[in-house]
Amino acid sequence: MNSVVCKGCFAAVLVPLLTVPVSVTAGEFTIELGAFYAKTDSSLNARSALDELQEQVDLNLDFEKDLELKEEELLPYFKFNYAFNDRHYIYFDYKRLHREATSRGSVEPFEFDYEGETYIVDGNAELTTSMNVDISRIGYGYKFYNGDRLDLGISFGVHVMYFELGFEGQIEVCDNSPDGLGCAQTDPDNSVFSDVTAPLPDIGLSADFQMTENFAFNTHAHYFKIKIDNIEGQLIDLHAGFKYQFTDTWHANAGWRYYEVTVDDNRDNGGLDVEYQFQGPMLILGATF
Repeated sequence: MNSVVCKGCFAAVLVPLLTVPVSVTAGEFTIELGAFYAKTDSSLNARSALDELQEQVDLNLDFEKDLELKEEELLPYFKFNYAFNDRHYIYFDYKRLHREATSRGSVEPFEFDYEGETYIVDGNAELTTSMNVDISRIGYGYKFYNGDRLDLGISFGVHVMYFELGFEGQIEVCDNSPDGLGCAQTDPDNSVFSDVTAPLPDIGLSADFQMTENFAFNTHAHYFKIKIDNIEGQLIDLHAGFKYQFTDTWHANAGWRYYEVTVDDNRDNGGLDVEYQFQGPMLILGATF
């Protein structure tokens, strides 16, 4: 079997999940573990292979429908938060989604360009597709309004998505350089890598409303789009949920999350144009020390 793996690292914008308590004493650590049951939709811009008339059409390759990756998956989640006082805090969180599926004849042959080469994938043969996404972020938050029941905040930081895409099957690679050697079947261990590490600003708004002594409602809504050189990124992040404080130490957070990121890599040597989104319920258990 032949294989090709494409990896990318994308820095984008994101806002916090709003789990800082309304009343915070100096120097509090919060650790959260949870799960996110996500319905995922991901796609890759490609095109059909040449037909008898040497014609092609653009394709939006759907990883779930066309390549049979699981549409619904349970994502692990981790967050660390440190509050300096009632207004200032820093945070780091991480979540991941790794999937793999083998299909046969589920999609017509397709091709895409990557770093000056064209990859032609035979979808009629047995094809193993893997798509791994790891998402982490780190940032600083400030509550500019800190009322008795309502907190409003703003955050700044950086978001990083590590993206790995792999195909294993009947794959042909063509060198498009002026002195290229034409097309050949890839070796089983052949890999190509691409790092899109241009940092994008991280800014967002948050709201936290204390309904009762133990119940709080939190939400954020965020949209950002930016273009740096030939790399364009867009992010949409929506969250709404409820937090219940069992004790001074333990709490739970349940809510709904929608997340979408798009990377358009239009460099001259060719890059991947990928759209990735997931949405679903999220449940978190946390402890504050």
